[in-house]
Amino acid sequence: MKNLLSVLFVLLSFTGSFAQKKEKPTEYPWQIRNIVYLSDSTGVGNLGYSDKKSGLAFLNQNGQVEKELSLPGNVTEIGKWKNNILCIYINEFAGKPAKEIHAALVDAKKRTILSDKLIYQNQGDIQLDLTPGKDNAGNFYYLLIRTTALAGDPGRTISEKEEKKLGSTTALTALYLSDKLEPTLRQLQSAAIGGIFLSSFTNKKGEIAILTESNDQLIAEKFGQDGQLQKKLTTALEFPDDRRSTYSSHRAGRFDPNADDLLAFSIENGDHKNHHSLLSLFLFDFATGKVLTNGPSILDKDYFHQMKDNSELTKTKHFKDVEDLKPDGVLFIGDKLAVCNQIQYLWSLPQQGAAVRFTSEGAVLSLYDKQLHLLHQFFLDMYYECFMDVGRGLSYHLRDGKLLVFGNELAGVGAYGNFCYALDLNKFSVEKKIPEWGNVMKSYPVDPQTVFWFDKSILKNHAAGNYFFGKHVDSYLVKTEY
Repeated sequence: MKNLLSVLFVLLSFTGSFAQKKEKPTEYPWQIRNIVYLSDSTGVGNLGYSDKKSGLAFLNQNGQVEKELSLPGNVTEIGKWKNNILCIYINEFAGKPAKEIHAALVDAKKRTILSDKLIYQNQGDIQLDLTPGKDNAGNFYYLLIRTTALAGDPGRTISEKEEKKLGSTTALTALYLSDKLEPTLRQLQSAAIGGIFLSSFTNKKGEIAILTESNDQLIAEKFGQDGQLQKKLTTALEFPDDRRSTYSSHRAGRFDPNADDLLAFSIENGDHKNHHSLLSLFLFDFATGKVLTNGPSILDKDYFHQMKDNSELTKTKHFKDVEDLKPDGVLFIGDKLAVCNQIQYLWSLPQQGAAVRFTSEGAVLSLYDKQLHLLHQFFLDMYYECFMDVGRGLSYHLRDGKLLVFGNELAGVGAYGNFCYALDLNKFSVEKKIPEWGNVMKSYPVDPQTVFWFDKSILKNHAAGNYFFGKHVDSYLVKTEY
């Protein structure tokens, strides 16, 4: 009997200590929309609330909120600027055109607002597309303002005619700021005016690359900080005859952090008749004027059969719908280029009013040299679906020579978990790990683009409120070591 009591005591003690480790984290009345790193162990999150307000949260790698700071208006983006934090905000919180654009400078150490300036006024009722010009490290250089042809608020649903107007570009402006937040506007004479604007990228010099489609040509233009065109490169690429807008293609790209004239760009788009998807990878060398490409590849059953020759593909379960491969990540890693494409699509039951499901499946990460010679392919098995467009896509981090890939996956009926693949780029090996988060709710996914990769932990902002209907926003911060 005494031995039995001893065993029960040990079990109860173990259960109690286990419960302490599984203690629920603190809930916050916000969710993080985008992030900036301050160091290897600290960062800043741009906060969205249920009501019309926004702010910043200063975080550390232990998952602690060191300070919250309220900001006026709707903060659309944040970036590092001269050792501080620059916040771009507008007054509108819905789909109405932005009337005024403001910049608020926040002291990164004191966590207070240093200055707040009106930097741009929209003369009229035109929809503006705002893109912050940030390099790979999150340093802010300019605000790219794309003036569209759409006036007014189209409402919750947008017609094909309105979508075409929203995709059209009538002007392209780079807005630079002085030390006192005084704006300087530089008009970019880009092929995007009259063509289809696709993407923009920024190198560590603050120079701008604009990617445009026009008449079956993919055009890459590089502009200096003075707004003058430095180089224009073109290459052939088939596009649908009747494109609705810029949003009918998926793309990803990045400047080489060690070569400001080298830009990698991956795009998926339809062919002329929009019967098949095309997947292409380009390497634009603005210094030599050369363009390298490995495409286009037609995403069909023949493409899948070519992949089946790779023995790694046989180990995957969710890698069948290659017609739905979409570019997700492009990374320069030393003398190599890693390009990740993930299967992503929408589907619903045929009944009228059926809910749309946002689905993602397996991904293929291709490793190239800088001549676009294929070195190896990693096949990453996963499956995820949700009734809201949050949680697809992946987050990437390089650590100790290994590339870590983080994402969401289903963990049961209506339950979500996370995975982390560790890819050895030298040995060409891959290992899947399941992070242990503790006592966290599994009813909601996490936005991979808001995951912090700190020096000693991964920190995620996990939804806890009724995010599906956008009425009540709650979340909590949880971390895991890696």
